[in-house]
Amino acid sequence: MFTENSLSANPRPSRPAVVEDIKQLVADFTPDMPGEIKEEHALIADLGWDSLDMVEMSMQVEELYDIPVPDEMVDDITTVGDVVEAVLKLFAQEAE
Repeated sequence: MFTENSLSANPRPSRPAVVEDIKQLVADFTPDMPGEIKEEHALIADLGWDSLDMVEMSMQVEELYDIPVPDEMVDDITTVGDVVEAVLKLFAQEAE
């Protein structure tokens, strides 16, 4: 389901690993989406997500990466790329 390199040896995954993981997560939530999920896809406008999908996605991210995702961060996410950047930001905050 998710890339092996995202968490196996490195507690802070690389951006490419996070991109692949998040694309797969989004694809799992959007089975009717033809073609490849792209970072610029808007979760609600392009992929037809609703607020429940956004909450479920944040829970999946928390489970996948073992990091808390604040609700206010989810409110600022509109695209697949925003999810990637949010994950990377959360890892950066944990490293401080």
